[in-house]
Amino acid sequence: MRCATLSNAGGATGSDHGFHPTGRASEIPVDWSEYFPTVTLGFGKSPWFRYNWAVRDGLEGHTMGRIDDRLTALGITLPEVFPPVGSYTGCALTGNVLYVGGHGPVNGAEIVTGKVGATVSLEDGRRAARLTALSILATMRAELGDLDRVTRIVKVFGMVNVAPGFNQMPSVIDGCSDVLVEIFGDAGRHTRSAVGLAELPFDIAVEIELIAEVD
Repeated sequence: MRCATLSNAGGATGSDHGFHPTGRASEIPVDWSEYFPTVTLGFGKSPWFRYNWAVRDGLEGHTMGRIDDRLTALGITLPEVFPPVGSYTGCALTGNVLYVGGHGPVNGAEIVTGKVGATVSLEDGRRAARLTALSILATMRAELGDLDRVTRIVKVFGMVNVAPGFNQMPSVIDGCSDVLVEIFGDAGRHTRSAVGLAELPFDIAVEIELIAEVD
């Protein structure tokens, strides 16, 4: 399993704070700045990151709900919301259905990269899928204000970055499905697809989309 590390670029301050992925744990050089030219992870209010600041502003004064209590009981802390880096949003709410776009295994300064079945073991792939689920929940909480509004997880679409011959994608995406059931109980049980792809963006190990019913 390889982790690209996000580091402070140049000691910038204010709206110029920049966190740029600089490489992987395996020390294979990666110029992530090509893909994330102005990443601030919420430390500056640049137009690229209006979403992330809206997230932070919206969570001020947030009170603990039933699902937050459940997360605490499970010892789970949701990661920071990873802001979109293009002309799209992390999720879209229409009526009582929340569509969450593709998320990857990101936790603060770490991004899990590599191919499951080669540089990433099955167990590490499962952990990457679990981490991806938590990243999705962070985005959902930011959008909804409270995860108690989720009445059902409807569908998960899981994509796994696989080595040739690897065919245990469902076992990998179980890492996502299992944690959703741990957190939401029966409301977390969902329909699902789990597919293997030759490549995923930026070589992330897993990418997952989700559809939820909300009130």
